[in-house]
Amino acid sequence: MISPSRCQAFLTLIATPLTFSIATGLSFGLLSFTFLKLFADRRKDISPLIWVLTLLFLVRYTFLGTE
Repeated sequence: MISPSRCQAFLTLIATPLTFSIATGLSFGLLSFTFLKLFADRRKDISPLIWVLTLLFLVRYTFLGTE
């Protein structure tokens, strides 16, 4: 079985060149990390800082759109 961390790293690796932005690729990687951990039922592995950053990125993409 593929671990969520490996899948998240792969998604970050693919998203960075496809979006032409390192910042967008890393934010996508952080969001995918959080959601994959949630779906894998491993909520205890997510630190409070990751929750805050995920919330900030969701607000950014929801209200501000993309670059």
